[in-house]
Amino acid sequence: MKITVLAENKGRDGLTAEHGLSLYVEHEGKKYLIDTGAGDAFYRNAQLLDIDLRDVDAAFISHAHNDHAGGLAFFLSWNKKARVFMGAEAASASCWKIQPDSETFIGIPEHFISSFEQRYSFVEGANEVLPRIWMLPHSTPGLAQRGKRACLFVKNGEDFVPDDFSHEYTVVFDTDEGTVVFSSCSHAGADNVVKEVMEALPGKKVRAFFGGFHVMGPGGVETLGMPESEVRELADSLRSLDIGKIYTGHCTGDPGFAILKDELGDALSYMSTGTVIEI
Repeated sequence: MKITVLAENKGRDGLTAEHGLSLYVEHEGKKYLIDTGAGDAFYRNAQLLDIDLRDVDAAFISHAHNDHAGGLAFFLSWNKKARVFMGAEAASASCWKIQPDSETFIGIPEHFISSFEQRYSFVEGANEVLPRIWMLPHSTPGLAQRGKRACLFVKNGEDFVPDDFSHEYTVVFDTDEGTVVFSSCSHAGADNVVKEVMEALPGKKVRAFFGGFHVMGPGGVETLGMPESEVRELADSLRSLDIGKIYTGHCTGDPGFAILKDELGDALSYMSTGTVIEI
């Protein structure tokens, strides 16, 4: 399996970095896209990396936030064949970031769905959407509290309720050597996501984990959204799960990554724009 990071908050010279995430996966003769970042940076970077997105066989949208689905309409206009898999609730979730001084819509624009409705496959519950590729919803309880803490809400009628991330799915490739987990933002907690995968696919070692940890603060990637002790507890929990290799970035944020790196050492790597990983 070969994974190329098409969009992330940081990147090497010549590539466009943005607050978003997009990964290109080549596996067993097929090509996949996981998320589209916040705009067209994933496409421009793909061109510079000699990747033709028209060849993508299937795409996955992890959740209904625009830093992961902002390039969706662009991708569907360019690629004429790929099915796009996403959670059924992601198509209609009205997601907002609400802070004391601002209310910002961060969801998927409705026309992204309606203009390409025939291209989507909406997933409900745990499903093997393609041979040996699973999409798993969260089963961890109490996620609305995590949403409130992160200032993330869903509009329900005229009311805003804390996001419980029922629109978020984990993409899991089941390989002979173990599972490869793509969690994008891990709003349920990266350790909880791994536990969910282990419960859904028992007896399988997690060979690799890709995704942000969402330990950054509402102020952005240079802030920490929780006490340092909690980040170290997360590292302890991840260590206990015996994950082969962990690749993170995006919503982990710089302070969070530094703490996790201190705890996890070589088991943890940063995946910036342009990074190519073969496992």
